[in-house]
Parts: sequence; C-alpha cells; structure tokens
Amino acid sequence: MYFLLFMGGWGAVLPFINLFMARQGLSGTQIGGIIAAGAFFSLFAASFWTQLHVDSENPLAILAFTLIVSGLVTLLLGLQTAFLGIAIFYCLRMIFTAAHVTTGDLLALYVISGTQVCYGTIRFWGSLGWAIVVLITGWMNQKYSIRHGFFLYAALNLAAVFTLIAIREKPGGSAQARRNPLQYFKAIQDVSGLAPLLGINVLQLIISVGNLGIVNFETLYLNNLGAAEVLIGISCMVSSVVELPAMPLADRLIRKYGIRQMLLLALMINSIMRGLVLLLPGIWMIIVTRAVGGIAYSLLTVAIVESANRLSDRRHSGTALVVLAVIVPTVTSMLFSPLFGLLYDVFNTRFLYLVSLSGYLIAAFWLLWWKQPASSTPESCLK
Repeated sequence: MYFLLFMGGWGAVLPFINLFMARQGLSGTQIGGIIAAGAFFSLFAASFWTQLHVDSENPLAILAFTLIVSGLVTLLLGLQTAFLGIAIFYCLRMIFTAAHVTTGDLLALYVISGTQVCYGTIRFWGSLGWAIVVLITGWMNQKYSIRHGFFLYAALNLAAVFTLIAIREKPGGSAQARRNPLQYFKAIQDVSGLAPLLGINVLQLIISVGNLGIVNFETLYLNNLGAAEVLIGISCMVSSVVELPAMPLADRLIRKYGIRQMLLLALMINSIMRGLVLLLPGIWMIIVTRAVGGIAYSLLTVAIVESANRLSDRRHSGTALVVLAVIVPTVTSMLFSPLFGLLYDVFNTRFLYLVSLSGYLIAAFWLLWWKQPASSTPESCLK
C-alpha cells in the first residue's frame, strides 16, 4: 500500500512537471538548469536521508516527516509563475523527495527479508499506483489546470504516511551501527569501487547520460506534436500497466537466467524502441514504444536493486542502492541537464532520441565486454 500511494503521488507530478515549467514560459535551457540544480541538492540529500534511515531508532517517523514536507513544498511549487520561484521550490522539493526512493527500497527489502517474496512483487504495487494516478492527473490537468496534480501529490503523500503505521515491526539501525555510524561518503566511495558493482555502476552511468534528454523532454515533444494532457497521461500510464505483470516476471527471469542476461535484453528492447520513434515519429508510436518499454524498465529496475542487494554485503546494501539508484543518475542529471536543454532548444527532440539510442547500444557493448571477477561475488549472482 505504501508503494501504491507513494509512487502514485510521483505519477501526479513527474510526467507533467517539465510541461508545467514550459507553460510558465521557461525555455529548454532554463528547465535543464533547474533540473541540474535540483539534482545537485538531491545528491547530498539522498545520502543524508539514507544514513539517517539506517542509523535511526525510528526511521519510519523520519520517512513520514519527509513525505509531509515534500507535499507542502510541492503545493507551493505549483503556485509559482516566475523562473526564480520555480527554481527555489523545485530544489526544496528535490531535497525532501530524495528521502523516498532508496529508503522505500530498503524498507521493501527489510519487510521481505527471510521470506520467499521478491522485490518485484512489492514494486508491482508502485507501478499500479503510477498507472492509476497518472491517468487521473492527465484528465484533471486538461479539464481544470496543470497545477491540480501538485495538490493530488500532497494528498497521496499524506495517505502514504498513514500506511506506515501498519508496519508494526519498525526497521531501525542496530545498536552497533549507532555506536559506530558509517562514514557515509567514505562508504559510498568504497562501495562504488567494489569489483562486483563497478561494471553495474558504469552501465548505469552510460544509460543515464544517453537517456537523460528523453526523460526530461519527451513530454514536451508530445505536447508539441499536439497531444492533450489526457493523451500525455495515457502515454505515461501504458508503461506502468505493462509493468504490472512484468515486475513479478522480472523476478522469475532474473532468478532463472541471471542479472546480466536480463540487463542485456532490456537494453536491446530499449534500443529497438528508440529506433522506431526515429524512423516513424508520432504520438501513437511514442505511446506504443512506451508500452513495450515497460518490459525493459521492469527488468532494469529489478536488476539494479538486485545487483545492489546481491553484490554487496548486508551492511553496505543501502549504500550500494544509493550509488546505483540515486547518485549515478543524479550526478548525470546535475552535469548534463543544461546541455540537453540547450540541445532541445537548438535542435529538436528527435536528435535526443538518436543520443538515447546510441547510449543504449554503447551500454549493451559495455555489458558484453565487461567480465565480472568470479571470486568477488557470490556464486551465480550475475551468471
């Protein structure tokens, strides 16, 4: 239920926030600059919140606090009309939402520890929440105004807080962890260089750089092609609908074939989808490729979380999650979002599809070339 509500809230804002900025008169370069600034603050905030979550006696109270503040800040963001106001409240929002991704994954791994349940089974409910809410938000934004999604986000965050109360056994840091807290940034440096995770870190970096332009500007491309908010909502929903069966399926496929093979399959699917949009650009082609891309997204998401969980010891699994799921994509966004905003202004979104296609192909070649040191990881982790 927590994943359903918390990720549903993300579906009320994330697909439309760049469109909101564009409708306030901001250029692609300005939007890219704001995203980069938000990524800068999120980079440090994610590490801080995760460290606090690991060491705290009551991490769920901290998570609830960040959900409430994030909702309030997002409401204020939706009321802004000028560049400076949007930039300030966007950055504040990123500081508090940075607490939710990694801590949510840690919470899921904690709850299923010692059971036969896999991560994808819980992540399934996040996809369901996103699929429902993004469609409702598209309709609300078209019928009323694009600001209504910000109010829905705040309401869903508040509902998510109440679901945390139902988790009776509170996950908290051990007494030893509190007496000897991790030097977090040193731990991040150590984990990043671990041989088992190094190849996955590089892979995530290549994917993040190549796909950044599409992540930031595909919604604007749909809008420029004439797609109304409802159709944009549908385009964001179809991927999540596919993820509903694909997330649990990803668990089974990774168990049977291994992480490496499923990562390679996901990269090839995404490469084909980007190529189709380049050859046959249009609203419905983007919607179709997003739907098929839901399979690749499921495989990538579950594989990345499983990589962090399997390829590092339990004490460092949270740090590994921060590196793979937060730090690598966030640093990428911080460094390259202004550049992709400029490319969007100077060229067009189709050029960004070419960059994304190239990124996925380079990532696939890297995965084929990189050889996991056999002695540095549990047997058959990557097969």
